[in-house]
Amino acid sequence: MNPRRLLALVCAVAIPVGMFAWLHAANRAPSVPRVERGGVVQVQIAPDPKPTPASRDVVAPGAVTSDTKKDSQLPTGSVTVSVVDDASGQPLTATFQVQRGFENPFSAHSDAQGRARMDGIASGDVVLRVFSPSRVPLTRTITVRPGETTDVGVVRMLKPISIAGSVDTATVSAPTHMAFAYLIEPGGSAGKPPTATTPIGDDGQFMFSGMSPGEYLLSTVANPSPSVEDVQADKLRGWVYVPAAFGDVSGVQIR
Repeated sequence: MNPRRLLALVCAVAIPVGMFAWLHAANRAPSVPRVERGGVVQVQIAPDPKPTPASRDVVAPGAVTSDTKKDSQLPTGSVTVSVVDDASGQPLTATFQVQRGFENPFSAHSDAQGRARMDGIASGDVVLRVFSPSRVPLTRTITVRPGETTDVGVVRMLKPISIAGSVDTATVSAPTHMAFAYLIEPGGSAGKPPTATTPIGDDGQFMFSGMSPGEYLLSTVANPSPSVEDVQADKLRGWVYVPAAFGDVSGVQIR
């Protein structure tokens, strides 16, 4: 075949196929801006934008969030307190916690003289807790005023006491196998509910430990306590009066 006729035949087939493919691709491709300059159409193709991560709030370390900013704007005051041993009057090392409502407590430690100062305490009624080794923890409610220092004064920490004894199972019923202690409050009434509980052994023995010094009523039932006078007069079975304001007590019998 003549080479010229062969070339013409190839062009006649290739050009329409190429045009079809180009038109098909153009129909599927997104539209792009065109600029006509000097009779020549120039197509401007912008580069694909780089994907960006989803926007989110980033809080830098130490930054003040809306919550912390809100708390930091509350008016604050200061608290001072000293701790000594109740018997000797010597200063004690102690740990303090100040808590307002259900917020996280503010903690501090005493110096060698048993003193502590806590600044930046949110104003209002707060609970002060004092802890010292081998002493009964103490809890007080105090009021902190804005811009002022609340001096709690000297807190006297007590050594815990223990009360040991037995239950006369021949005359007293112990349905829960537990003994109950009721601290007699100022004014002569016993606390409700029980101040402390402890198990009764198979031999009828029991021991309360880690208790605050004071006067107690003991029983084997968790019922509201009767009058202190009736128990002191030994008028009620299953109840006993125990004076334990000055140290440990043993040999108590509930009968």
